[in-house]
Amino acid sequence: MTQKVKRAKNSIILKSLLVISLLAMLLCLLFACDKGSGDGRPGAVLGDDFKREYYVGQSFEPGGTLALYRGDTFVSFETVTEDMVSGFDTSSARDIIVTVAYGEYKTTTVISVLALTAVSLTLDQDTLPTEVYEGQPFPAGTTFTARMSDNTVRRDIAVTQGMLGGFDPSRTGAQTVTVSYYEASATFLIRVVADEKKRIVRLINMPTTYFVNDALSIEDAKIEVEYKSSKTDLVSVSADMVQGFTTAHGGNVTTAKVCYGALEIDYPYFVQHRA
Repeated sequence: MTQKVKRAKNSIILKSLLVISLLAMLLCLLFACDKGSGDGRPGAVLGDDFKREYYVGQSFEPGGTLALYRGDTFVSFETVTEDMVSGFDTSSARDIIVTVAYGEYKTTTVISVLALTAVSLTLDQDTLPTEVYEGQPFPAGTTFTARMSDNTVRRDIAVTQGMLGGFDPSRTGAQTVTVSYYEASATFLIRVVADEKKRIVRLINMPTTYFVNDALSIEDAKIEVEYKSSKTDLVSVSADMVQGFTTAHGGNVTTAKVCYGALEIDYPYFVQHRA
């Protein structure tokens, strides 16, 4: 039994050595393909310091070592420059094959082009609006800082309407707004308040001269109304909006009032006698 066990062990060892030898031969063949061949043909091997991962839109970064061989004989080390590389294209996310050549020495390698994304987003607190009037768009001027997947930092990025989620200016009250940029997002609170009328700015197309016993003339007459949000509207004047109007006495300036809700504005006019 002991001899059988020994023979079995020896057989396993021999088979293992054979497999290792075959793998070593294969690696030597592959290495020889990169380095060159025994007949003295040129070959090249890229070092691990050659960058093989980029993000979409990134430019080529020179650097990395290219080892040059003539057959099995080492020739020199060269630093990879941009003009040595062909096939480099980071216009979209995918794997690309590039060729690195130094004169007659050349080799190929695979570069992975990754999609650029944001890994974090920080809102600039001093630019955040806390209140917006009903019906108004999101205020301009809000910015944020984003850290990208390529470890770069983008600052002072303006928030646009397309980045917003949860913002509804037609609904008053507190709202949680989400700002999204690539895959990153951040939230903040904002309050939408009713936009109230502030004042009547001016009268438009209101006559300033009447004759005695003339009726009120308000055809095409309007008032310009300003709201708290600073927006303005033009409102047509109706007879019931004019208070204190009279042309019973001539020869003097009379002042009526034009009212719009709780707002009012003086309406001065001159009444003259008929000839």
